[in-house]
Parts: sequence; structure tokens; C-alpha cells
Amino acid sequence: MSGVRTESRPPAVEPPAPRRAHPARGELLRGSAPWAGAAALTGLAFLLVTEADSWQGSWGETQALLQLAAIVIIGPLAGAAGCWQGQREHRRRTHDLLAGAVRGPLARLLTAALPTALWATAGYLTATAAALLATWPYTSAGAPRITVPLTGVVFIVSMTLIGHVTGAVVRWRLLAPAFAAGAYVVLWLLPNTARETPAARHLVPVAPEYLLAESVPVWWQPLATTGWTGGLAAAAVLAYTARRRWTALLPLAVAVTAGALLMQNGERMYRPDPLTQRQICDESVRPAICVRADYPGLLPQIKNALTDINARLEGVENLPARFTDLDWGPKSTDAHLPSLTPYGQSVVRGRLADPERYAWEAAMALLPSMDGGCDARLEDNRVSRIDTAVEEWLAPDLWEFDELSHARAVGDTEKVASIKAEQKALDAVSGRLRAMDQGERRQWLSDYFATVGTCDMDEVPAL
Repeated sequence: MSGVRTESRPPAVEPPAPRRAHPARGELLRGSAPWAGAAALTGLAFLLVTEADSWQGSWGETQALLQLAAIVIIGPLAGAAGCWQGQREHRRRTHDLLAGAVRGPLARLLTAALPTALWATAGYLTATAAALLATWPYTSAGAPRITVPLTGVVFIVSMTLIGHVTGAVVRWRLLAPAFAAGAYVVLWLLPNTARETPAARHLVPVAPEYLLAESVPVWWQPLATTGWTGGLAAAAVLAYTARRRWTALLPLAVAVTAGALLMQNGERMYRPDPLTQRQICDESVRPAICVRADYPGLLPQIKNALTDINARLEGVENLPARFTDLDWGPKSTDAHLPSLTPYGQSVVRGRLADPERYAWEAAMALLPSMDGGCDARLEDNRVSRIDTAVEEWLAPDLWEFDELSHARAVGDTEKVASIKAEQKALDAVSGRLRAMDQGERRQWLSDYFATVGTCDMDEVPAL
């Protein structure tokens, strides 16, 4: 019928299918992965806080502790978390079911393992950033090395992957804690106790503390360490998931080559930090005061601590040319300053912990009796009293053991009488030194310091 109108309707449009989130998102936000990151952050933060005096203020000490923590604490923790995650399909009894899934074994393993590695790495990097920021206000030279956190990240990821593969293969329920304990033994106890295989200990990427704190690695050392740990992890993953298992031989070859390089070179992979081999000096005083170039901010504090000693030695001849805190040879004429290391004892957060004791130890280094070249000086009562009198005049002996009180406490009357007689003789010698006028004392001290290194007790001027 021509009078009937028909309306055409557009075809119905179906709503788009909801976008499915990637499985990695769920692994990243739920499950055990976030707990691994929280545990890594908490463990490292606890270590940093409790040991703050020993690292806060020194780039070397800070990075040494961070590298040690990444390998010995977070490494086993990440490996155990990977084990737990790898055993998940065994616990759910879905291992055989997933064997026919669309995603391949490699994609499934990385989807499940990498979130744990990322969370553990995030915890480590967060604590690392906080530690470096806490160190920065107290340092006066040097800078952190980027290779330290990078090698730590590679090691944490590698341990997570190796733990995950181990958990996927072994069904033992206690595997995760056993893996952590075994990793700790290998990474910490064996390198510190194994003496029969000194070369093999360098396969564990934990260098001795003195190398970590005062040395820098050669340029290829971080690459070799990364090749060793990363190669082992990649070989384990490919051996478990790859369709062609022989592809695991390539990363395994890289790991073996890097491991051989580490074993053959050992401690030669580290060279002294140039800052620890140079000195910053203040020559406005005599003897001049020199400190290592990695602690230039301590020079004004040390000069202030030695003010009284320098004032008492003004005009005295035959003194050492300078105070220095670098290692000195047997023919050196320098006086040795008290050591600034290990950090956290003499120096805490960029400040001298005890300036008075520091000054006393520096004064002791000036005495001929501390030269160590002649035992006869210590055996001669007359010369020994003179040395003690000069020591007491330069700086008070704050740390002398009170032998008299001890002898009285144990009732040793003969010892008490001997100590009193010796103290009386020493007081007489010290009194004569203090009673001299300035010019006379300056000349006597010049003659006294001229006897450094001599074993002829007759040359020591009388007092």
C-alpha cells in the first residue's frame, strides 16, 4: 500500500567488551608481592637506623652497607618470596591445568615472578634513596656511585627469578624458609669462613668491608657481577620454560665467563679511592695538619682540637713537619694523627666524637717513646719519666688506668708503696718542666725531640 510509511531503524550497536586488565596488574597489586617489598623496606630501614653512627656522613660507608644489605638481607628475602610465589600452582593444584593455557610457560613465569622482584627492588631503592639523603648533609667530599644500586637491583631480581624457578620445581612446603637460610649461608657465612677456596669466595658479590668503603671497582667489575648473577638467573628461567632448552646454554656461558673473570682477578678488581690517597693540609700551624681528601670538612675541627698542643709547641725545633692520617712508612718523619676510620668511632656524622681524646692521641704520636724503634727507651726509668712528663705537659692523660686504686682495692701494699714512690719521682720531673721559663723550656723541648729514633739514652737531655 502506497499510503503506508515505513521507518528504517539503524542497526543496534553492541557495547564494547570491557577491557581486561593484564594479569600482571593483579599480581602487582595483590598477593605476596607487596608484602615482599614491605619486608625488604622494613628490614633495610631497621639496619640503617640501628647502624646510623657507622655510615651517616661517609659516602663509602653508606654504599658499603647498602651493597651488603642488598646481597645478604634482601637477596635471600627476595629469593624466598620468589619460592613462595613459584609454589603457588602446586598449593592450588592447578599446575597441570595451566600447562595447556594459551600463554606460554615463559610469559606465565615472568608475569608471576616480576611483580615480586619489582616490589623487593622498590623497597631497596626507597631505603637507598633515604640513606643517601641522610648522608648528604654530613659529607664534605666525594659522591655516591650509581653502580652500587644498579648491581644491587640486578642481584635482587636474579635471586627472585632463581627462587621462583626453584619453587616451581620443588614441592616441599618449607622450601621458602629453607631457601632463605641456605642463601644466607652461601652469601655471608661461606665467604667469611672459607679459607681453602679464596678464589671461589669472589663469586659471591660481597666484597670485604674495607674494599667496599675505601675502594672503587674497575670499570668492568659491575658488568662482570651483573653477567654472573643475571646469567645464572636467565639460564634457570630458560631451562625451565623454554621450548628449546638448549637456549639456556647462552646465558649460562655468559655466567661462567663472568664467574671465571671474577675468580681470577679477586681483589685486583678494586683500586684505592683517589680521595683516600690524597691529603688536604692546613700549613698555618706547625706542625702542619693534613687529613685525607675525603674528609676535608674535618680539618677545621682537628685544627681546633690541636690548638693547645700547637700553642705549647710554638718555637720548638726538631718537630715532625706535619701531622697526617695517611699510612706512613718506616722512614716517614710525619706524626700520625689518630685514625678517622672505621667511621662511627672517632668521627660520627661529620663531627669528632671526642676532641679531647683525639688531641691526647695526637700528642702521644709526637713522643719519641711512641716511635717504636727502640725498646731501651721504655726500660730506662729516667727516660721513661721524662717521656711521661712531656706527655702530661702536652695533653692530660684522660685514659690512664688508675693502678693505685686497683692496688689498694686488692690489698697489695707493696704495689701501693711502689706506685707512690714512682709517682713522687714523676711529679718531681714534671714540676721541673713546668717551672722552666718559656725560652728555657722551648730549648729543652727542641733538644728532647731531637732524640726521636735514637737508642742512645745518654743523648736524652736531663730534666
